[in-house]
Amino acid sequence: MSGSTSGRVQTACTVALLETAACASRGGVTRDDVACLLAGLQNPLEVVRDAALRALLRIVDGLPSVLEDPECALEVTERLLVATFDVSEDNKKLAEELWNTLPLAQQWSREPEVWELVVRDVQHPAEPLQRAAALALAHLTRRDPRPDAPARAASTLHQMYCDKLPLIPAKLDQFGHVVEAAVDEWTCRRGAGVGLCALAPCLRAEHVPDAITFFVERGLADRHEAVRAEMLNAAMAIVDIHGKVHVTP
Repeated sequence: MSGSTSGRVQTACTVALLETAACASRGGVTRDDVACLLAGLQNPLEVVRDAALRALLRIVDGLPSVLEDPECALEVTERLLVATFDVSEDNKKLAEELWNTLPLAQQWSREPEVWELVVRDVQHPAEPLQRAAALALAHLTRRDPRPDAPARAASTLHQMYCDKLPLIPAKLDQFGHVVEAAVDEWTCRRGAGVGLCALAPCLRAEHVPDAITFFVERGLADRHEAVRAEMLNAAMAIVDIHGKVHVTP
């Protein structure tokens, strides 16, 4: 009973959101309207991202004016680009439909700031967003004509991993008692592993030794099991693509 009640509430909320979006499209779309829906694209729940994409499609005619504003165009572009790589095939199709109607977003996606924003989302706490951002990063890397683009992307992820490796120290009270435990930012390091796996097809043979050295010395020895699993996936992807002959440091 609770499951069906939850489903009815969910459906009603989605209908209400879409009706509100339709009204907004007739009355003029504001930056706040768009920001709210972009926040929905970052939700770990597939159904929430689905609703946000459907609402964005309802207000699509108002998005070009938002994309003409440089202050928010990059953020909007990055969120929509990442959505086109959603882990849900249905959501991915909705995002691609939206993306194909926005040539301005496609133009903005070539700005270097978008690459930096995608790297930020590889560290997103929600795993579905990490995986979508990793694929978006690989897409941008393949599109970059510079021969060092794959190495630069991999190096950025290596540095991200190293930056998030130290524990954030515990907080102590005046008597030396722990009041807040040390924090391990392992989800960010997992994102680095997911990103490196997505980049594996982009790497050239000369990039492989540095990649494998990183896995052996750092990634595969991580203290968190989930991070080690993603690093192993990435290392195996490189081996599968480039062959064992190329992976000796």
